Amino acid sequence: RRSRFEYYALVPRSLCGAAAGKQTDQRKEVAKRRPPFFLAYVCDLSYNSGMEKVIETKRLVLRPWREEDAPFMHQWLCRDDIAKACGVHPHTSIDDSLAAIRHAEHTPGYRVVTLHDGCPVGAVALVEGTERARAAGTQAELIFWIAAPYRGDGYATEACEAMLEYGFCEMGFDSASCNIVGMNDRPMKTAVRLGFEYAFVERTRLYDGEVTSLVYTVMLKESWTYRHRQR
Repeated sequence: RRSRFEYYALVPRSLCGAAAGKQTDQRKEVAKRRPPFFLAYVCDLSYNSGMEKVIETKRLVLRPWREEDAPFMHQWLCRDDIAKACGVHPHTSIDDSLAAIRHAEHTPGYRVVTLHDGCPVGAVALVEGTERARAAGTQAELIFWIAAPYRGDGYATEACEAMLEYGFCEMGFDSASCNIVGMNDRPMKTAVRLGFEYAFVERTRLYDGEVTSLVYTVMLKESWTYRHRQR
């Protein structure tokens, strides 16, 4: 079945070829109708297994997790620093990562971040109703991490911008929080760059008993829209 696209249809590799020229024309035509502040291009892809939502930016593709991504997820979520930033226990085996991916398959808002050649570089999620989102008084929580070799190139900001756009414009969220564990400078700078504003800080106990700070930052949809209209 043909894809029903919102901004443009991203044709699966198996359908590439004769359709590629038509796809390019579709992208150009629909791009003319996009609001000027939109950075990402959101599309719904219909496969035999159902609907898959993909977000594409200039350099990145944000797609749902697949079981074959488990080695990549385990490679980085087995690390304490990334696991703590995401508010989860470190993954001790591939089975932990497979279980997380199967959970993500049934929970809207989780994406693996890849380059256009398919190479995974990190993850981003905008998840409704988390404990931290409720504590911040927002509808959803933005969570992200980038694998160490790919840091410093702006991938986190680009992926988060696209995910926020999708959350506010497609998922219907009216607010989001981005919550930083341990006064970590790198994600804090990303949050500020995205336009999140400081709300409050509290002490929290992590899974290993460590007591550290948890900084809550928040963003309203109205603020996001205003910022992007100024660009």
